[in-house]
Amino acid sequence: MATAPVPPLTLRNDVTIDDPLQRALEFLAEDSSYLKYDLAPVVHDNVLMREDIQIANQMIARMSPRVIDGIYARADVINAALALIPSRATLAAADDMVPWRALTELMGAVDGIPEVGLPRATKVLHKKRPALIPILDSVLEKYLRAVDRLYRSGDFAADAVALIRSYKRELDSALPTLSRAQGRAPHTRHRANRSATTRPFPLGLLRHLHAALPPRRGRSHDCVAVSAARSIAATSTRSPCLDHRR
Repeated sequence: MATAPVPPLTLRNDVTIDDPLQRALEFLAEDSSYLKYDLAPVVHDNVLMREDIQIANQMIARMSPRVIDGIYARADVINAALALIPSRATLAAADDMVPWRALTELMGAVDGIPEVGLPRATKVLHKKRPALIPILDSVLEKYLRAVDRLYRSGDFAADAVALIRSYKRELDSALPTLSRAQGRAPHTRHRANRSATTRPFPLGLLRHLHAALPPRRGRSHDCVAVSAARSIAATSTRSPCLDHRR
């Protein structure tokens, strides 16, 4: 009996991704951040190491040693907030099972670090809690703000958690399709590492959804949501990728 194909993925702005599995497989094969960032080992414990912070630079965070020092100077506060969040916490859980209060404390722990906004903060923290904290690059933020009509309150932690809640709504909507795609995914090999052994589909749900969002060829993975964002956001002459680093 033939296996049913993976259905199209319809985003909450009514944009349809005809083949979300193929989109994700293209990311695995072509985006260098998969090898350098996603496969970089980081322990999901409650201790933020300097090396953990540096890995975010493999996702185009482009943090100078001074910026890395600024984040590491908050390690004690960040670690205390991480200790409140189970390592297996997931955004795919029921809403009342997500540690929203602890997430707010964690985002508050990185608030005010010089030159560190949501993109840099979440690229660091995603590696510590990969099933819970999405990478909120500037293009994805624009998409989420547009689709849920979110406005900045001026409270960094509250705004961050509002965006994570919005991402959860996107994930909940996409979960049946993503789960089927992950079950259907073949073994894959990164184009830049042909000598490596093949490995099963390795993306977690948060990164899978991020990879499935419409990309633009020739851009970094931080611009992966630009097509969806532009379809509902106000027209702007500024490039959507100019401020993704912070």
